[in-house]
Amino acid sequence: MRLTRTPWQIAADGIAADTILGADNANNAFASTSVAANEDGSLIERLEQIQEAVNIGTGTSLAANKSLVDALGWNGSAAVAGGALNYLPRCVVKSDGAVLNGALDPLFTISGGPVYAKIFGLVTTVIGGAANMSLQLTTTTPAATVDLNAAPVAIDNDAAGTIYRNVGATGVFTPSTALGIVIEDPVTVESCWYVLAPGSLGALGSAAQTGVIAWYMYYVPISPSAVVVAAA
Repeated sequence: MRLTRTPWQIAADGIAADTILGADNANNAFASTSVAANEDGSLIERLEQIQEAVNIGTGTSLAANKSLVDALGWNGSAAVAGGALNYLPRCVVKSDGAVLNGALDPLFTISGGPVYAKIFGLVTTVIGGAANMSLQLTTTTPAATVDLNAAPVAIDNDAAGTIYRNVGATGVFTPSTALGIVIEDPVTVESCWYVLAPGSLGALGSAAQTGVIAWYMYYVPISPSAVVVAAA
């Protein structure tokens, strides 16, 4: 009687296909270290092509031998120069903003180049007394302190749900009149866009008060390497 073998059982160079694709043991019997990446080749050659593209190797599917991290431009926590995702909008949050006495509460650090940004605050724990607030940017080069707002504005006893934004030609720091909602008029009071140079952005309080503000920066990198992270 003649025995037949399925395609799955046909040997390649004397080794069964199921061994090549992964035997169920701790150390596969087939050594694939000499397999070359080939996007038009066999199954394992194509897998090698994918693996090298992801981890940077000698594959040819990505220009300049880039990995997917390089091509996309984001490694999960920082920008990678030249990537396609570098110019997409992003959002970063500083969830534990405080109200300090004449001192700057660090919110965000901008590095690698300028960004195009809007900044919002959301009171998550009621502000426990009288204080004024504004936003300031301390730039890296040249070293300078720049006010983002026309003047500090009262945030006395603002309730949880109050939303802070910056509006008008002079960037007026503006608490919402309703809790948890702002209706933006694109003609007169739309939140300001800022072009911000590398540096540190913070919230300047006039008196120490209890309360917590979650701050959000919605931004688009202008430079391929520009990135914003929340301050510690």
